[in-house]
Amino acid sequence: MIVPAYKLLDIGLHLLHPPQIEVNVMLMSKRDVQPVQKVGIDVSAEKFDVEVQGPKGTQRAVFQMTPAGMKKFQNWLTRNQCSSPELWMESTGRYFEDLADWAYEQGWTVYTINPRCVRDFAKSRMQVSKSDPLDASIIRRFAESCTQNDYREWVPISDNKLELRDIQVAIKGFKKEIVRCHNRMKCGLKSEFAKARIKKIIGELALAIKDLHKQSMKLIREDSELSRQFNALIKIKGFGEVTVCFLLAKVDFFKFRKGRQLVKYAGLDVKQWQSGKSIRGKDCISRVGHADLRSAMYMPAMVAIKHDPLMAKIASAMAQRKVCNKVIICSVMARLLRVAFAVVRDSILANAA
Repeated sequence: MIVPAYKLLDIGLHLLHPPQIEVNVMLMSKRDVQPVQKVGIDVSAEKFDVEVQGPKGTQRAVFQMTPAGMKKFQNWLTRNQCSSPELWMESTGRYFEDLADWAYEQGWTVYTINPRCVRDFAKSRMQVSKSDPLDASIIRRFAESCTQNDYREWVPISDNKLELRDIQVAIKGFKKEIVRCHNRMKCGLKSEFAKARIKKIIGELALAIKDLHKQSMKLIREDSELSRQFNALIKIKGFGEVTVCFLLAKVDFFKFRKGRQLVKYAGLDVKQWQSGKSIRGKDCISRVGHADLRSAMYMPAMVAIKHDPLMAKIASAMAQRKVCNKVIICSVMARLLRVAFAVVRDSILANAA
């Protein structure tokens, strides 16, 4: 039986050593356990601003985005008695990745936030100014408002997936440049020399895209996890090698608990605008998500409507209800993403079993 501490102090039972020991353990646990300090970090290309609410109050600092700057950041946290830091930062571009990788190696917990969440949180606090120190402060206050289950801990991306992502970025840029070159050809050029050079550039870019795609497939075959996901996704009607490579590079299926979260990530979730009886806007997709992912799913949806009996049945039923063609395509795109999530999840569970 555990005797409460106040009874031991009042009665003065010095001979009850087991309960006294338990009380001491309970008191020491409250005194010795260090609380987790949430550190708000605003990252840029050359530096990062930090803010933490520690035992010494609110502390702010700026460090260079270099190994030496990260070491100074670690010493700064030690001086401010932050032994269990949680690093919170925006997932803006790739600037945060070096710092997040380094923090992960130190054994610290890292969380990445959608910049839109931070922006809206600042608006809710009537924050009208913007600067790097203010952003770090907003991120820290946003982190303190979050519960443990709101975000998942950040984990580093594998080297093969990082290279696959960079290859897909290069392919996207080359495709855009090919479109620009074709537009230049249609602008009324008179010089045959200029036309010949543009055609040559188009051919070189097309060859570069082909080589990059071959390298993507090589990376996928060499990585067991990527290969398993590729084999699962390629079976979906409407998905080809180009689409699957893009999905593997841009989507981390482990970050989502349900298929509808992946749909929302792509910005294909339905947005409603309604209030009372007088305001009722037209439902549409939110478009708050990955625009490139929506673009990549367009052609698979068109193919699935023609060649997948289930998708064709869904599209036909919606067409009979006088639903416009764009809504039908977006609905099929969203359903394909749900199927992709389920297929990858089932393949992982089957492999684990």
